[in-house]
Amino acid sequence: MNLYAAITTTAMVSKPLTAGFDDPHGWILTLTAVSVVFGVLMLLWLIFGLLGKGFQRAEARRAAAASSGHSAPDDRHSGPDDRHSGPDDR
Repeated sequence: MNLYAAITTTAMVSKPLTAGFDDPHGWILTLTAVSVVFGVLMLLWLIFGLLGKGFQRAEARRAAAASSGHSAPDDRHSGPDDRHSGPDDR
């Protein structure tokens, strides 16, 4: 390989790494990584908080429906109170 090809190949490989700015200590990359992680943690906190509130509201509806004697519309299981007495019950 001649000298010109070696120089141009090295220049083409190293050019995307510098991308128009010089960050010798890595502060830009560090701030970018920290902000991405912090943003994802905030998003997860928001999602899990909303899920928790939704489950608490659903549980409160079920408890209110159970105390009034009616079954909640979103109950999909039948408990011992929902069975009909028939000849098989002893």
